[in-house]
Amino acid sequence: MRKNFLVSLACVTLFSGCALLAAPGIEEAGSIAGVAVPGVSGAFGTESTVSVNDSWIHANDVQAKYSQAELASLKTQQVNNDRSRAATVGMLESLSKSDDDPEIADLAMWVKQGGDPQYALGAALARDKTDASRAAAVRILENISQRGDDPTIYELAQWVREGGNEQFALNYAFTHEPRQ
Repeated sequence: MRKNFLVSLACVTLFSGCALLAAPGIEEAGSIAGVAVPGVSGAFGTESTVSVNDSWIHANDVQAKYSQAELASLKTQQVNNDRSRAATVGMLESLSKSDDDPEIADLAMWVKQGGDPQYALGAALARDKTDASRAAAVRILENISQRGDDPTIYELAQWVREGGNEQFALNYAFTHEPRQ
């Protein structure tokens, strides 16, 4: 009953102006209303804070799971990179020994120390291809020299073996007419 009175008094105060503010019940109603309103808003505030905290906890859990998956992926990638590096070093060392080529041995050392394995392998294979091409050109020139008994073509073969341009030498050999 007292509650109804206070509510009605508060309504009268709102609608009638300042004249009723001098009444002793009005001060009491205002103080009760002042206490009641923060309590209600506090309850709503607590519920929203709990909701926000729960969403942050969920977001942090999702982020933690993503970070763990990313870490596992990076570890797997590192293991694969290490295996690739070791395989490349093995191939380069084997190629270096079979060709007795110190430059390829240097490439193997460079890869061991952190160099790019794919680049090193490409460079070694290009070098090996060039060496194979050079060796084929030398064989062809030596065969032409023996067939035609031409010492200039044999000297040209030696020049190619030492690093001369095999395409130039082959063009010369095919267009050169032996001295008679």
